[in-house]
Amino acid sequence: MFAHAPGFMALVTGPEHRFELTNPNYQKVIGHREVIGRTVGEVLTDAVAQGYLDLLDQVYRSGEAHRADSALYAVQAEPGGEIVDRYVDFVFQPLKEDGRVWGVFIQGMDVSDRHRADQALALSEARYGALFAAMATGFCVIEMKFDAADRPVDYRIVEGNKAFEEMTGLVDPYGKWVSEIAPGLEQHWFDLYGGVARTGEPVRFENPADIFGRWYDVQALRIGQPGAWQVAILFNNITERKQSETRQNALLELNDAIRDLTDAGDIAQASAQVLARTMG
Repeated sequence: MFAHAPGFMALVTGPEHRFELTNPNYQKVIGHREVIGRTVGEVLTDAVAQGYLDLLDQVYRSGEAHRADSALYAVQAEPGGEIVDRYVDFVFQPLKEDGRVWGVFIQGMDVSDRHRADQALALSEARYGALFAAMATGFCVIEMKFDAADRPVDYRIVEGNKAFEEMTGLVDPYGKWVSEIAPGLEQHWFDLYGGVARTGEPVRFENPADIFGRWYDVQALRIGQPGAWQVAILFNNITERKQSETRQNALLELNDAIRDLTDAGDIAQASAQVLARTMG
């Protein structure tokens, strides 16, 4: 049972911490050194240099256990040999008889793979976080809300970048429902994002948001599990482009309207009509 335990185990006795038992996983952690009958100070000089002997002394003297998570143990099985970084969760548990400590039971898990995966994930998140924060395109993640009839009625802003805040003018919007911070937002936004959350089909569209006084070019796609109703949104403010298109269309319409007119009054009336339609 001791030999087949999923984690590493060892038993050291006396104030000098002499090895009495180890299991195969402990041997793997320490680089398969012969330790039985010898003290920690004699055979694990790398551990001594990293403070692990001091921890054993502390546990032996105090009678109190010591626990650590993802602790680095730089294993050097031979002096001058290769150093292998291992990360371990462990506990040094004092063993007592009649209230006096006579040994320390060492138990733990080699979590090197998990630690490196966590580090890689953190690095990736940091890189992408910096990218999203710096990019000029607005980015946010929202969580859709549906009513009892399965109609999209609201969404919560989960996260976003600086460009998102600048392009919407929203201040501290995260964790809040858009109905609270932008009441009156058009229903077409809820319908489009709700469709993406429900079907998983990405969309791209251009729509106005009158409450912000702006037009947006938007790409939206579902992220996470289907039942999470989360949608990632990338968008750009295209208000200036839309205004330029409106002006150009108005000039073309005006040119068509007055092309055959010669009377100043008729020209003024036609121009006023075009202007009224352009202004809405």
